[in-house]
Amino acid sequence: MNNYTYDSMNSRNIIILFLVAGVIGFGYYAYQYVFKVQKEIVEKRQEEVYSYLNLSINPDIQLTVDEDNIVKDVVSLNEDADVLTSDLLLNDLNVEEATDNIIDSAITMGYIDEFSSVNAIVVSAINETEEIRNELELRIKNRINTNLETKKIYAVVTNYGVSDELKEKATLYDISNGKMLLIDKAITLNKDLKEEDLVNLSINEIQQEIKDQVKERQQIQNKTNEEIKLENQNKKEEIINKRKEQVENIKQDLLNKANINSNNMTNQQKEDTTNTVIEKRKEEIKEESIIIEEKLNIIKEKDATIIKEEMENIKETIIDNNTNNTTKPNNTTITR
Repeated sequence: MNNYTYDSMNSRNIIILFLVAGVIGFGYYAYQYVFKVQKEIVEKRQEEVYSYLNLSINPDIQLTVDEDNIVKDVVSLNEDADVLTSDLLLNDLNVEEATDNIIDSAITMGYIDEFSSVNAIVVSAINETEEIRNELELRIKNRINTNLETKKIYAVVTNYGVSDELKEKATLYDISNGKMLLIDKAITLNKDLKEEDLVNLSINEIQQEIKDQVKERQQIQNKTNEEIKLENQNKKEEIINKRKEQVENIKQDLLNKANINSNNMTNQQKEDTTNTVIEKRKEEIKEESIIIEEKLNIIKEKDATIIKEEMENIKETIIDNNTNNTTKPNNTTITR
């Protein structure tokens, strides 16, 4: 009886152990499966919700933006951008606020000239979802226009969107327009890259190609990141100081052209008179900008420098026409 009881209990314990082991094993593999699925979902979600915003002013800057419109990374796409962003803390800012900081810095450095009618800014957004991409471009374009208008600075602000050529390529490769835009940007920075290779990469992998190219450009200097950053901050300070001198010279030049002698004025009188002359000049700039933008033929262009060149050509043509037609009524005078 005792032996039977012992054997029965022993068998029951073995069965229980097997059941426990089975439950543990099943739980472990179930956990691994769920973890793997969740990881894949997170990775896919990250790739879908992240957008890339390119601002081309020359400097050219790229912001990585999450689904909450918060900046998570900043990539300087050329050397001028290295200098402009060297002292800006843009990570973790709302994308609109980060854009304001970039535009304000570009104004302070003279990349956007408040005394010129030839300013161009190109906004291009990259996202797998076309609706999100379009909305981000338009929102940032409007934000920049509002910022400049409050400062009475005139510029052609355009959203690059997707050219017909890139749309055709996106269709050919069966990828999104946003991904094709990012591929185009990567190839612009590195001519050795091939479209047919990049189309098989994820959005994040293509972005990494861009960052690697930027890193390679910066490493040519054979300096540490801190040394490069400090050097760029010093360059920025020099540019800002030179710009301040330029602005003062421009103000004095405007007074001279208006035949105003400010030598005997008090500081307050000179400031008030200078502001009046600047206001008049800005009205002229506004008129110039309207005429130039109306004649501007470039609709889809990703490089602000090319747009500025076209604007300069238009401005020169208008000046020549005005010079040759001084007797023509209602002719707008363009001041260089």
